[in-house]
Amino acid sequence: MALLHLCHEAKVRPFVLHVNYHMRPSALRDQGFVQSYCEKHDIAYMIVDASFPRQGNFQSWAREIRYQNARDYAKQNQCEGMMSAHHKDDVLETYVMQKKAKKSVGHYGIRKEGRMLGVRIVRPLLDVTKEELIGICENAGIDFGVDESNEKPNYERNKTRIELKNMTEEDKVKLFAEMEDRNHRIEAMRIENEEIALLPELIVDELKANRQLLRMWLMNHSQRQRYASDFLDEILNQSRSDETIEIKLDEAERLLIQYGRMKVIAKSEEYTIELKTIEYKDYGVFKIQSEGETREGLNVFPEDFPVIVRKIKAGDRIRLAFGKKNIVRWCVDRKIPLDQRREILVIENKDGEIIFASGIGANVTHTYAHPKVFVVK
Repeated sequence: MALLHLCHEAKVRPFVLHVNYHMRPSALRDQGFVQSYCEKHDIAYMIVDASFPRQGNFQSWAREIRYQNARDYAKQNQCEGMMSAHHKDDVLETYVMQKKAKKSVGHYGIRKEGRMLGVRIVRPLLDVTKEELIGICENAGIDFGVDESNEKPNYERNKTRIELKNMTEEDKVKLFAEMEDRNHRIEAMRIENEEIALLPELIVDELKANRQLLRMWLMNHSQRQRYASDFLDEILNQSRSDETIEIKLDEAERLLIQYGRMKVIAKSEEYTIELKTIEYKDYGVFKIQSEGETREGLNVFPEDFPVIVRKIKAGDRIRLAFGKKNIVRWCVDRKIPLDQRREILVIENKDGEIIFASGIGANVTHTYAHPKVFVVK
């Protein structure tokens, strides 16, 4: 009622939503206060009658009902957003509950502005105490109701509210200062994290089990934009391993963790093409040219055809000057990242022998001092 009166005094023209849960004897009384004020001042309003299904948490259900209706009402009337009358006491209640839960949060207390269900929400009274708001109503002769159920320790927030009510003003001031100090430190860390989150690769040691930084970095570098805290904690847990780890983000992308770094990579696509002869042309994934670098050259014999150009498979081996070598093992020994390994192209002759691998070169029988065929990725 204080917020509604302040809006009217400031010549702000709101639409008003009142949700009646019919859970206490004074519910109709409070609805009457809202209706009377709105009708007296020609303010558009809507009353929603909600019936609790008597299962689950009432406060969670009630919150969901009122915000869903507020969102729909705001969009229907093309409003700039929603305003709520959360006040300074609510901020302290929320902070104490966050401390008790011992959870890492992006902001302690309540933000002055944000988004709720896709709609902008503004809370203009967070610096004003409940007592001061009551004073505004009393001085202006505004009818208001006191929710008697707030005095019952049925819910965690009610217990916290009663606990704060018994605190001295000095203790509340200290609590508020402690909360603001925490938020200043979080903001400083957020600025630092934003710089790190722009890097294409994240160093695991720099991450230091920071879930917020991991979420920011993933949102900057992957198509997926929502990450559950449990999923992020699992990534942080797996990142401690010395093994190469690949975690699915969505159908198109993977998170690759190896050699103390992580990066987002595209899902590797299969690729195979058969060549019955050599033509100098661009095949999209690779080109065949008459010149190139040493490791791109090879000598191809008529008895090799048809040849298959494809991406590497597990178990592929190539005969080099120092013996036959598993290509994957060769890459691991040289710490070639997994995403680069997967894109290695091999050429297999008609007998199933690997005669060339990109990045390695031709096998020992197809190496030539002056090749005329160069396979360029």
